[in-house]
Amino acid sequence: MTVAALVPLAIWAVAVPVLGIDIQAADGERAGATRGIGLTMILAASTVAALAGWALLAVLRRTTRRAQPISTVVAVIILRVSMAGRSSAPPPLPHPSCWP
Repeated sequence: MTVAALVPLAIWAVAVPVLGIDIQAADGERAGATRGIGLTMILAASTVAALAGWALLAVLRRTTRRAQPISTVVAVIILRVSMAGRSSAPPPLPHPSCWP
C-alpha cells in the first residue's frame, strides 16, 4: 500500500476516535440528508486515487519525456477541481439557531 493511501487513514484514525469528529458528506439521494464517512470509504477512495495517479504517471513515462511535470500539473488541476465543490448547489441556509 502506498503512502498516498495511508495518510488519509492516519488522519481518520486521529480525527474520529481520538478527537471525536464525525465525518459527514451530503447524501445526493435525499435532500438535506448526510451520510457518515467510514474507514472503508476513506481506504477505497484514497487507494483508487493513488492507483489512478500511478497509472497516469506510468502511461506518461512511456509516451513522453516530460512525464513528471505533466503528471504534477494534472494532479494540481484535479485537486483544485475537487476542492471547488458543486457549482450548481444552492447556497446553504443559516442554522435555525442563528435566526432572529
